[in-house]
Amino acid sequence: YNLSQTYNLGVSQPWKGQSVSANFQNSLFKDKNKTAHDLDTNTLALSANLVLWKDFRLSLGNTLSETKDKLDGHSRDSNSQSLSINFALIPRRLMAQTWGTSSIAKDNGATSAANSRLWSLNTELSWQVKEKLVLTGGLSHTNERDVILDKRTAKTGISVRTSLNF
Repeated sequence: YNLSQTYNLGVSQPWKGQSVSANFQNSLFKDKNKTAHDLDTNTLALSANLVLWKDFRLSLGNTLSETKDKLDGHSRDSNSQSLSINFALIPRRLMAQTWGTSSIAKDNGATSAANSRLWSLNTELSWQVKEKLVLTGGLSHTNERDVILDKRTAKTGISVRTSLNF
């Protein structure tokens, strides 16, 4: 059997439809079967959801995570950011939303070394045709870079969606 102990501390403050929050988590993994390495992970997450004016909303966040291997001493670190903006171009008729993420991950293990960077950007327009019918179209782009292998991968996409509420 294995043993996991997780401790979490979080605070959140809402006000007038907005909020900010901070969370810290520590997780200890102990392999009692001796088939995997014991791990100690710390994660810190910060976020804010804001209403900047009537039809304009902004959400942003940052998450830092570090995992230490208790057996061989190597570590895996990640840092991720997110941003989302939602606003009305024509109130209750045409909405726009844009969101993106960025992350960096590093691992200094002898057999698992990694150093990658990833970012993505998405945007959509949603048109409320009728009270229960919404048409949405959007674009997305993702770019990933493996620093160790000096390799880049990029993907671009288009999305079309119909929503019928009843």
